[in-house]
Amino acid sequence: MSQVRAVVLVVALVMTVGLPAQSQNGGRRPLAAADVDAITQLVMLEDTRQFDEAVLTRLLKSAHPEVRRRAVVATGRIVSPAGKALLVSARKDDDGDIVATVAFATGQLKDPDAVPWLSDLLMTGGTPPAIGREAAQALGKIRTPAARTVLAQYLTSAPQ
Repeated sequence: MSQVRAVVLVVALVMTVGLPAQSQNGGRRPLAAADVDAITQLVMLEDTRQFDEAVLTRLLKSAHPEVRRRAVVATGRIVSPAGKALLVSARKDDDGDIVATVAFATGQLKDPDAVPWLSDLLMTGGTPPAIGREAAQALGKIRTPAARTVLAQYLTSAPQ
C-alpha cells in the first residue's frame, strides 16, 4: 500500500511541478508526437551535417514555433552555403525567439551578405534585447571589415 501511495505522490508532484513550466512558456502549446518526430529528424540531420533542403524548408514552415526554431538552429549548425537562402526566408518570422535564432544561425554560417540585415536589427530602435544580442554576436563571428564597422558603431552608440 505504501508503494501505491508513493507512486500517487510522485505523479501528483510531477503534475504540480509541470504546471508552472507550462505557464512560463508563454502559453505555447505542447509538442505533439509529430513535432517531436520532426525535432528528432532535425537533430539527426544536424549530427550528421546533412543538408536536406526539402526537410529543412518544410520544417521551417511548421505550425509549432519550437520546430521552426530547431530547424533554424540545424540550418546554422550544418553550415552549408545553401542554408543562407533558408535563413533569409525565416528572418520575417512573427516569433522574436525565432528571429533571434536566425541571427545566431547567420553567425554560424559567417554570412557576409547578412551584415546589412544584422545592422538594421542593431540600429533600429525597439529591437528586443535577445535579438540584438544575437545580432551583435553574429557580426562578431562574421569578422569582415563591414561587420566590424557596424559592431563598432553599435557599441559606441548603444545605451548602457
